Amino acid sequence: MLKRASKNVDLIERFWSDIFGFVRDEDMGIKKRSLELIFIAINKTNIVNSVEYLVQYLCGCRDSSLQKYVTSNIVTALDKYESDELWHIHILIDLFETVSHKMREESMSTLIFMVMNCPPSQSDASLRLFSGLKKNMSRPKYNTIAIWLIAEYSHLIFNSSPGKSLSEFIDILQSFLESNHTCDDIRNLSMISLMKLAVKFPSIEQRVTDIIYKMRNHLNPEFQQRCIEWLS
Repeated sequence: MLKRASKNVDLIERFWSDIFGFVRDEDMGIKKRSLELIFIAINKTNIVNSVEYLVQYLCGCRDSSLQKYVTSNIVTALDKYESDELWHIHILIDLFETVSHKMREESMSTLIFMVMNCPPSQSDASLRLFSGLKKNMSRPKYNTIAIWLIAEYSHLIFNSSPGKSLSEFIDILQSFLESNHTCDDIRNLSMISLMKLAVKFPSIEQRVTDIIYKMRNHLNPEFQQRCIEWLS
């Protein structure tokens, strides 16, 4: 059927609801074939409904190979078919929330670039990433995107959104700085973000300086240098 379907998408669409149902079958072979058929048939007309269903599917999928396959093909479909930019951003955040560990690094750059070039998305995307970061700080790729965008658009979040506390974000950045489990990339990004926040919000400059002072003897030479430059 796969060979016939690749030449005749109408054949798949005729059994569309059945194929989506088979994705949740207990038999791994049936799941894989059903997913293959769905990705063959995705086009600019059905991409929204198809991708939203697949993102929901990923929320309950625990098989690592299927997660990787579905995630990769969703990203490919998003790149292939032009869709509403706000929706595209929404789906990428969905994927980073659900299967961050399966997302390619280039998708991180894509999401950041899209938000930067889509002003209507900047406030909502940053707010959503902030909420997700507070709930779960154990996803390095998600953390990187969230820290970068929240710091960049902090004026949109903390000046105009009641209940969104700048102090909470500083607490999160401080915890990344002080944790022994934080990778150098996120530690450096957290430091840069604190400095950026101190420039945007002068009232927190002293707190930021106090945090940086505590980190001045860190073993990483580049990190040490950043601290010295700020404190000098």
